[in-house]
Amino acid sequence: MDTEGTGRGMADEKRLRELEEALGYRFRDRSLLGNALTHSSAAPEESNKRLEFLGDAVMGTVVAEMLFERFPEAQEGELTKLKSSVVNRLYQAKIGERLGLAALANLGAGLAEEGRTSRTILSNLMEAVVGAMYLDGGLGPVRGFANRHLLGKMDEAFERFSTGDGKSRLQEYAQQHLGETPSYEIVEEQGPDHRKRFQAVTIIAGDRYESAWGGSKKSAEQRAAELTLKRLTGQGTPDIQRDETT
Repeated sequence: MDTEGTGRGMADEKRLRELEEALGYRFRDRSLLGNALTHSSAAPEESNKRLEFLGDAVMGTVVAEMLFERFPEAQEGELTKLKSSVVNRLYQAKIGERLGLAALANLGAGLAEEGRTSRTILSNLMEAVVGAMYLDGGLGPVRGFANRHLLGKMDEAFERFSTGDGKSRLQEYAQQHLGETPSYEIVEEQGPDHRKRFQAVTIIAGDRYESAWGGSKKSAEQRAAELTLKRLTGQGTPDIQRDETT
């Protein structure tokens, strides 16, 4: 009896269960997951190349849909930048590394002997796993995976790609031209905890100016500040809501 092989098989099974838990999805057809973890160096005819192709396209679609819903004020150019920041090989590789894909990958002898999995391989493995999830369960599991692993990156990218630091620029303008310092109020929250969205409004001297939605309080405030600054600098028609309580 090959006790070493049995032990290795049990270890792999444990890792696969842990991977499914991290993905938030249990495969009905485990062979799809096995195929996704098989690099072309190990089995050229049964590699994950086709799943990699599919996963890349599916993830792009899911992320585009999430960005469209999460940042309703973002224009096409901003959405394109956000998508590129989230769906890229470096970040996919980081997720793959976090999920432990290297330890489960079926690599050819040469790559296995190197003892190190490149970022490109990790990225490809991650895309293939996403493709396998899609084939096994449709878009639902992929959306669940994206909610778990990509929401934070989306909010981070949004804050980075928003036009400069809107709050700082608005504060400078308001203090110079109005003699006032802007403040912000979160007026509404929507969505479940894992997909929470916030609406912030800009307030200057008791007057309510522009409001905006964001995936975090900070991003909502930044967007509201940017829209308010556009109004104040003549790039739009002011639509001030006076606060009758003051």
